[in-house]
Amino acid sequence: MRRYRHITDERKEYIEGITKKLRSEYPSSPGIDFNLLANGLDTVFLKTGKIGGSYAARISGTDYVVKAKGFISRAEAYETAHEFGHVVLHNLENKLSVTAEEDEADYFAEKLTGIGSSLKDRMLINLDASLRILRHPVKMFRYAFRIDKKEKEDLKISLASYEHS
Repeated sequence: MRRYRHITDERKEYIEGITKKLRSEYPSSPGIDFNLLANGLDTVFLKTGKIGGSYAARISGTDYVVKAKGFISRAEAYETAHEFGHVVLHNLENKLSVTAEEDEADYFAEKLTGIGSSLKDRMLINLDASLRILRHPVKMFRYAFRIDKKEKEDLKISLASYEHS
C-alpha cells in the first residue's frame, strides 16, 4: 500500500518547499530548532515532562503546540514536527478529512526532520506511540480524536502547569 495516499503530488511538492525553507531558517544539529520555529510562527510552544500525547490547538486565535515526553527521542522529535505540521499546513481549521490532515502532517514531519522514511524509524515511532498508549490509555484515546470546546477550555486552565519554552 502506498504511503501518504491522501496527498496529491502537487501538495507533496508544496510541503517539500515549505519544509526546505523552514530547515534553512531554523536549523539545529540534528534537525530543527523547535523553539525558534515556534517563535517564527508566532506559536506558543509548551513542553511537559509527562509521558503522553503531543497535540496542536488554536485557542482564541493563538496556536499552541504542546510537546509531551516520549520514550524514544527520535519519535518524540517526529511527533513534535507532526504537530507543527498541523499549525503550518492546516491552520487548525479542519478543512480536510482527518485522514488527509494526518497524512499531510506525517509527510511534513518526515520532510522537516528526516525521520520516518525508513522502516526502522516507522517501527520506533509506532513503538513509542504504543508505549504512550499503554502508559495512559484513556488520555491517549481522547487525543486520537479532535479536541472539543470543553477540552480547549480545560487546556486554557491547564496551561499554567506547562513549562514555557
